Amino acid sequence: MLTLHLTCDYEVFGNGSGDVRTCVVEPSDKMAEICETFDTPMTFFVEVCEIWAFEDIEKQGLFSSGYTPATWLKDQLRNFIRRGHDVQLHLHPQWLEYTFHSDQKWTLNYDLWRLPDLEHLPGYGRDYLKDLITRGKKWLEDLLRPIDPNYHCRSFRTGAWCIQPEENVLEVLRSASITKDSTLAPGFIFDDGLTKVDFSQGEYSEVPYYPGATLRDQISDSSLLEIPIHTSRLSSIELAYYHFLSLRKGLRNNARSCSGSPVSRGRKKGGILSKLQRELKPQYKMLDFCGKNSFELMRRLTLSKIKSASGQDLPLVAIGHPKNFGNPDELKKYLDWCRDHSAIRLPSLKSGSFWQS
Repeated sequence: MLTLHLTCDYEVFGNGSGDVRTCVVEPSDKMAEICETFDTPMTFFVEVCEIWAFEDIEKQGLFSSGYTPATWLKDQLRNFIRRGHDVQLHLHPQWLEYTFHSDQKWTLNYDLWRLPDLEHLPGYGRDYLKDLITRGKKWLEDLLRPIDPNYHCRSFRTGAWCIQPEENVLEVLRSASITKDSTLAPGFIFDDGLTKVDFSQGEYSEVPYYPGATLRDQISDSSLLEIPIHTSRLSSIELAYYHFLSLRKGLRNNARSCSGSPVSRGRKKGGILSKLQRELKPQYKMLDFCGKNSFELMRRLTLSKIKSASGQDLPLVAIGHPKNFGNPDELKKYLDWCRDHSAIRLPSLKSGSFWQS
């Protein structure tokens, strides 16, 4: 039987754009409310580097009157723990060096975009990488243990899935007492000049395992468990069908009232036809409950996992982002379908955290 784990990368857009209220706080609360209707938790992988920046600017009084994003986010995370949801660690290092211009306008250092690059940049290095992960873990525990004395930050997801080359990152995670990583998305390949990911088909496990020096290796050491995000390969015909289905259903890419823009260094050139050809090229898709992903697409991806699992007890990890949570009814339909499916289990809000063990 599959156990569904809904996970959410809790952050604004990667260039700092996006109102924290409409792009993070409000859609995250909507996610949590829907989950509570089904008595199942959401796990929020919290990008702490941006919250540290928000804290700094808030303390200096530089935000416009009434705009207190660090306070809102910390209050919401405490509330999520009270309600039975979970909070774990996520890092986007570009926020370590920033210039503040206005509430939603920042200049961030994109040379720091990829976590492994910190090892080789002047002023950083391997020790800094370990200190950063340890600091993020401690910050979450200091924030949330007054609410739940048994809270532990023991799971991690790398920002933008940029964990490669991963040898030192995996070593640092172990040394920082992180016991679970959920960065791997088997088969997923992406390169826009900033985000560079190559989890090529057939080279990575689709079920939880203990990685060795790299994510390609499997060993018996149980100090760090890799929990892959579920992916499945879709044909051009399937991609076209789900693309036009999302258009027909009028699905939104962003949360309601949330505006902002992603960032890349190598935007693909060409018109609408070129973009459509890229989107319809056979590829691996993550089980994503946000953006323009319909219930029908989520069902298709889940059925592929049920088939490959062949009756094994396995976690089924789905991913989302508050800023892209524009279609809550699709998540409701998906959870309703999962609840009624004999091969899927929804964990209870009171069952204890899978990600803290």
